[in-house]
Amino acid sequence: MKPLLLLLVFLLCPRTEAGKIIGGREAVPHSHPHMAFLRIQTLNTTELCGGFLVREDFVVTAAHWFFSPPLGLKTRPRVLFPYTSSQLHPAPP
Repeated sequence: MKPLLLLLVFLLCPRTEAGKIIGGREAVPHSHPHMAFLRIQTLNTTELCGGFLVREDFVVTAAHWFFSPPLGLKTRPRVLFPYTSSQLHPAPP
């Protein structure tokens, strides 16, 4: 009975789509100068990550791209910011 119920739940639930922001609006360019969008490209993949500027040359991110090889970073205006170091904080227990 439980497997049938579980199957029905998955089949009858409406589909959801990830990647949509409901009720959002497009930001005016340069209206949030403290925000950073990082696109890290390698030969095989493109990694995306967001962050915020602590100062002009320091971005704090969630480091979704951490295991990618060292690269220079490009901002939308095509300015190159090579990074020289990174620090991975330990996960909480």
